[in-house]
Amino acid sequence: MKNRTEELKTSIAAAKKRIIKLFAEECENGAQAKCLEQYKATACGQFIEEKAKNSEQRGLHGTAAALSVLAQSKLDEARILVSKLVKYLAEREKIEIDAQSDEDKARKKYQFDFKNVIKISEVLYALSFVDTGVHETEHLVEEIASHLKETMKDQKGWSYFTDDENGPELLPTAYAMLGLSAKGYSEANKAANYISEQLKGRYIDKNTTPDIDADIMIDIACLYTLTFRKNHNNKTKKDENFKKIFQKIWEKRKSLLAEEFEQNVEYSYKKQKYCYIRVPCQLYLIALSTFYDFNWAFSSTIVQRKLKKILKKVTSAGFIYPHSGKRISARTNAILFNVLTITEEKLNHKKLFFWGNARGKIIDILRSKPTRFITGAILFFSLIIIIWRWYSTGNISELGPGLIGAAWISLLTITFRRF
Repeated sequence: MKNRTEELKTSIAAAKKRIIKLFAEECENGAQAKCLEQYKATACGQFIEEKAKNSEQRGLHGTAAALSVLAQSKLDEARILVSKLVKYLAEREKIEIDAQSDEDKARKKYQFDFKNVIKISEVLYALSFVDTGVHETEHLVEEIASHLKETMKDQKGWSYFTDDENGPELLPTAYAMLGLSAKGYSEANKAANYISEQLKGRYIDKNTTPDIDADIMIDIACLYTLTFRKNHNNKTKKDENFKKIFQKIWEKRKSLLAEEFEQNVEYSYKKQKYCYIRVPCQLYLIALSTFYDFNWAFSSTIVQRKLKKILKKVTSAGFIYPHSGKRISARTNAILFNVLTITEEKLNHKKLFFWGNARGKIIDILRSKPTRFITGAILFFSLIIIIWRWYSTGNISELGPGLIGAAWISLLTITFRRF
């Protein structure tokens, strides 16, 4: 009989296989791919599902997502698709201008996308997974990296668009840093220092946690990129302060894992055009728990329950966040794929900690309505007995031990309700 760790690894492997299949089918059979066959290229749209195959919609978010997943697959058909995806990204302007009926509109769309820091950063990050034996990426990587380096603000970070006059923002800076780190660009270290200073100032120096959920969700994304960014030697960065930040966020927002939730962040281009980006903070939080507190946080009931639910969704109807729509998001599932890979690698070296899960189960029992009812009943009858003894003896000292015991019962009840 498999232990819990091996069962989880098996479920993760099945989920990753399913995600790869969804992307492969979309990039091979989707309408957005069929119309690119003459260019020997392919692309991916915003969604990956049967319904999406009838849409010609394609873009950088979806294509970067597909590339990051398929480039990590060892399947021969995936390698072929990776080559076509890179070709599309490298020649996107030329292909889209030729493929679209309105050349001017296609050119403006390309130029606008190339200003979007998060989009081009995700492309850069996805390219870091491509084996040089599959397709040449050096020219495209240098083109994107040079554009980011030239538009870095105050040697700290980026706003949401490269020609934006505003100062650096945390979220686009985090994604740009993640992409640049993979190739060892010095600007990535500068951006990492800026993000680190912002998080440390908020959580360590001021010793507070933001009350606004949107800010915390962005902080979680930032901590994820800082933690799992790679340098050119493919080593994960570490910082003891990051663990303290994680612990503060975990204690404040671990309850989010009990919900179906991802943050949708709105940003605008010169207050003329509005865009949205999904921040799947729950997925980032799960990955962070494997790194900073595997035994107690990752092995806890709340994480294992959420992970089990996610894996079940992936292998059945597909993983979605209901509040974000009923369709399977390419970008969210690509992030999930990377989180599962991080989790899988950690499980290859560590086993789920029994007491991390057992503690959660014990707390669940203590917080349950029957337990609280029984505790309340014990407390009520204890007080009745205490008062009766005082009334019978007339000695107020008789109240002491009983009141202390009742106080402890009350305190334990309140504590476990808030845990």
